[in-house]
Amino acid sequence: MSEVTVSGRIAERRVIVYKTLVDESVVKLIAEKFKSKLFASLDLPKPKPREVLCVSLKKFYEPFVAVVAKYVIDYYRKRDVSFGVDEEVQEVVVGEQIFKAQPKGEEAVGEEVRLPMLERIVKERKVYMVFDRFGDEFDLERLPVASSEEKPESILEEFREKVETLEVPPDAELETIRCRIVEKAVDTETIAWQSFEVSDRVVIYVPCFKVAFKNIKTGEVESVKIDGVTGTIAWQNSKVI
Repeated sequence: MSEVTVSGRIAERRVIVYKTLVDESVVKLIAEKFKSKLFASLDLPKPKPREVLCVSLKKFYEPFVAVVAKYVIDYYRKRDVSFGVDEEVQEVVVGEQIFKAQPKGEEAVGEEVRLPMLERIVKERKVYMVFDRFGDEFDLERLPVASSEEKPESILEEFREKVETLEVPPDAELETIRCRIVEKAVDTETIAWQSFEVSDRVVIYVPCFKVAFKNIKTGEVESVKIDGVTGTIAWQNSKVI
């Protein structure tokens, strides 16, 4: 199989910051309804609401990388076409090539001619993938959709100490997405042309709130993360102080 360089345009990363659509007071109300569940345990009874106090509410921005990519491969694949002929036929001439007739096989009766051919195939794959800040694939359905801030750089500068950092190299998502969609054409005879194109690559900063509650009986602290766009609870996590 001949090797052909994969060509195509790779878009530069751009940055957007989602607008915060949920007010902090609403975030606190959402968390208050959920707080007793944070301390649910098989060993201990669920605490009463008055025994769980909010100790902190912090806003931060969580980054995700969204990529729109397309891969196209134009290649030739080997294929043999066979057809039966009369017993008297010794050979078949196609153009200037001569093909001998041969038995069909052990379980078949009669003669056949096999013509080696090349099929030209064009395949195209498009994909939209989202990665979290650690470079792991993120469920697209879980990523909120919102309008964007007009000056994202100003927002990130204002909240610079509350912006989580991307923990992967600048182009890490490209290798992951390339491995996902590039064709593994094991039956390829010749590649005529192939292209890997990334038409859009954006770092999306999503506003979030981390609300911490303390069980005044045990001293245990539990945190819950609430999406600042949808108001949904994203995760909960334990800490003891």
